[in-house]
Amino acid sequence: DLSADGMRLLGEAIRAAPKLQSIGFVLQGSSCSPFQHLAKTIRLAPQSQTIKLLLAGQDDITNELVVAAIRQVSTLEKLAISNLMTDEAVILLSEVIEHAKALHSIDLWFRNLSGTGMTGLSKVIRDASSLHSISLYFQQISDDGMELLSEAIQKKPGLQSIGMALSVYGEFSNACMEHLSKAIQHATALKNISLDCQKIFAASMTKLIEAFQSKPALENISLTCADICDKDMELLSDAIQQKQGLESISFACAEISDDCMGNLSEAIENAPALQNISIGPWQKEIAWGTLSEAIENAPALQNISIGPWQKEISDASMERLIEAIQKKPAFQSISIGLTPSSQVYADACMKHLSKAIQNVPELQSISIRFSSPEFSATGMKLLSEAIKNASALQNISLACNAISAAGMELLSEAIQNAPALQNIRIGIWNIWEKDFSKACMEHLSKAIQNAPALQSISLDCRTIPDDDVTKLLSEAIRPAPVKLGVKLLDFGGDRSLFDGLVNVSFEAYVPPF
Repeated sequence: DLSADGMRLLGEAIRAAPKLQSIGFVLQGSSCSPFQHLAKTIRLAPQSQTIKLLLAGQDDITNELVVAAIRQVSTLEKLAISNLMTDEAVILLSEVIEHAKALHSIDLWFRNLSGTGMTGLSKVIRDASSLHSISLYFQQISDDGMELLSEAIQKKPGLQSIGMALSVYGEFSNACMEHLSKAIQHATALKNISLDCQKIFAASMTKLIEAFQSKPALENISLTCADICDKDMELLSDAIQQKQGLESISFACAEISDDCMGNLSEAIENAPALQNISIGPWQKEIAWGTLSEAIENAPALQNISIGPWQKEISDASMERLIEAIQKKPAFQSISIGLTPSSQVYADACMKHLSKAIQNVPELQSISIRFSSPEFSATGMKLLSEAIKNASALQNISLACNAISAAGMELLSEAIQNAPALQNIRIGIWNIWEKDFSKACMEHLSKAIQNAPALQSISLDCRTIPDDDVTKLLSEAIRPAPVKLGVKLLDFGGDRSLFDGLVNVSFEAYVPPF
């Protein structure tokens, strides 16, 4: 909620910044005035290379203002607009492309587009001469609309990335998937494919996988859907194993059978260049043993992400998974998000993860996210000892519901004794409760002052209750070395308490996963 005067002042500052190359705004409201100043800001910052807008509440007049302003930016390379794209806005946007000769990446979110809007979008893609990456989100898309889009993509032989997503209730019909598969087959330079929707019908999935098989240069596949049948997973596994250059797989499916997991594991084990896998969350226990064996035998695998809100993995399965990772000395990162049902289970998970941190010699990054309960003193003691003995560990991200003062003390001690630790993010939502926040801040302050290699610390600040706790936070940060960057995410308190702290920045919240 930014007033017209506020946007005018901000716009004047932006237009006076001689080297500005990137502009991002998140705005909502029905008043036209702020958008007029936003448009002027964009129009008079002609050297911008990246423009990212998330707008809500605007009407067709403000659509026209903003898009007409973007049209003036001849140096534009990347454009992302969310919640703006009506039929009228798309038609206006098609005019932008004629002037943005350097534009190579678009990321657009749409409301329901009619045939007119889809025709305009197809023109945008077809006319962007330098375009090599498109990411499109629809509430729903018709068969005819996908056909228009497919025809436009087929005329872009240099396209390297396609991302397509539907809303949570969206389904790609068989006809839609046939058109999309045809587009993928004709995009000869395609390296990256991302599809996200609630349901892909079996016949459609078969066509999609056949399209994957036709892409020899494919490097990254991301697929999110509600379920997948055994036959389609077998086809997908065969396609993955044939890709000599495939580096990343991201696969999320609510339900997966043991046979499907067997096929996915076979693909992971036999893809020669596969370095990164992101899997889950699944709604029930799966064949983790089969997956663990594949991880152990995958020749190039270095990074794994599970979650973000994976339901409980049995203790035996977690132990087997960590054993597999420990047998990969070149493993670099682990990211896991779980929904533990008890403190005992959470502590057991922390025990297994701590073993991986201690025993994988080249591990550089660890991200742990528990929806509940807290990071207990027992769990934090295990984690602390592991961090202190991890000679290569550079990045830690911790997110949970709560942490005790004793747990924060252990974490602080670990940070102060971690030889290579450069970046840490703490997203502990109830750390800011008054009854123990003072003790937590004292431990945090010691960590910030004494960590030997620390370069940045990020703190999630959405739940800070009042200015008293904010003052404790500012006092904890104040003694930090100037070279240490402190990021306060989603901070809504009194920023004047941080006056004079040149190393503190206020940034938007970004999920840890």
